[in-house]
Amino acid sequence: MGMKYFYSGKKGRRRTALDTSGSRPLILLFAVLAFLPWGCSSLQVSRPDPGSSAYFASRSFGSGTNRQLERPAGIVSDDKENIYVTDMVRKKIFVYSMGGKLIKTIGLPGKGSGKFDLPAGIIINEGYLYAVDAGNGVCQKISIDGKSAAVIKTGRDSQAGQDTELSEPFGITLFEGKLIITGRDSSACAYGGKLFVAWKDGVRVYDPGFNLLYSFGEWGPGKGQFRFPMGICADEFGYLYIADTLNNRVLKYTSDGDLVRQIGLPGTRKGELSLPHGLFVNNYGELFVCDYGNGRVQKFSPFFEPALTAGSMNNPEYAFHKALILSSFEEYYAAISLLQQIRVNTDDPHLLVLAFLKEAACWDKIGNIDNAVKLSFEAKDAAAGDIDKVRALSYLAGYCEKADMPGDAWKYYNEIAADFPGHYSNGMFYRVFFRSPAEKAEGLKAGRK
Repeated sequence: MGMKYFYSGKKGRRRTALDTSGSRPLILLFAVLAFLPWGCSSLQVSRPDPGSSAYFASRSFGSGTNRQLERPAGIVSDDKENIYVTDMVRKKIFVYSMGGKLIKTIGLPGKGSGKFDLPAGIIINEGYLYAVDAGNGVCQKISIDGKSAAVIKTGRDSQAGQDTELSEPFGITLFEGKLIITGRDSSACAYGGKLFVAWKDGVRVYDPGFNLLYSFGEWGPGKGQFRFPMGICADEFGYLYIADTLNNRVLKYTSDGDLVRQIGLPGTRKGELSLPHGLFVNNYGELFVCDYGNGRVQKFSPFFEPALTAGSMNNPEYAFHKALILSSFEEYYAAISLLQQIRVNTDDPHLLVLAFLKEAACWDKIGNIDNAVKLSFEAKDAAAGDIDKVRALSYLAGYCEKADMPGDAWKYYNEIAADFPGHYSNGMFYRVFFRSPAEKAEGLKAGRK
């Protein structure tokens, strides 16, 4: 396999930073006769341009009681939508279904064919996995079934014990018929005839001749800044997703270098990230991120917000459905934002009441019971039909009780009983919310009439 080098600095010098004057990150190129784009699948799905859509964490796997992953670093999928994850502590490749079920593992700890020390970046090409090993200084070529393997040296002279051009390979991608391997703490992807290399403080963009076209980013924790981005990928629309590792977030950019949005926040909970590394986007627009510090893979699904305007409602029922999905995944603030748009623009009084009450429920989950009371009161005033009014009064009474306002709660429960005698809600809500056994008994008795 033909090979040439693309690097900056003296041979054998270990590079840990990228100077901003135009120097190049360390990269190796191997000739490849035929290739598939990183993470491509034979299943093509027509989907809308994600643009600046929000993302919500819809699933995670590899952690929990049956924890498999410790430090996931690289990730890719095959044409059957199976997911391959390298782990730098477990020293092997984990294979999962798209739903996160472990199928098998590939490789063993050690040196030699099919063995790993610090496996990092990974791609798939014509039935083979190519996984770079920063510890052993090689790239492993392994068949998808794991039955055959070969070693591609990337620069370490094992006999002399000396580092050469690329002793710590970390990232890998395919570009213009060539296998691209990048050095320590860097990564790369290709789109539209351009090579995008993420390293230290931003992204460098090269043409097929490996001439620097432009760059974007600077060192720091703020907007448009990076601190050692260790993962980068592109979707079918040309958007770049960059794992801003030390800032504990993923940044979405256009291929021209314009920031679109941030995905994820620092932390350990759902939707939060710790030292994100490798990532990829599948054909459904779902983003999979190696959450290195938390020992898991997280999936972020795009949320396509309908265009809601005062003059033209674009399927408000769909928008409400999306708000329900967001809240079910505990993305309460995103759900609240969408529900507020619906409330401002809808002409449907029933949908208006539902939006008020769902927003109240979101605020309750967040812990702001005052907002929940306020919104359920507004739902009561907006109610045009009996069912909506009963529902609003029931929510209002329940939140008043939860806010330690039993007098108000009693008043609204009595309003249900007075205005809608025999409605099942009067007894049900008395029984559920009131502390006093006598009050519960009275409510239950009223509900049975």
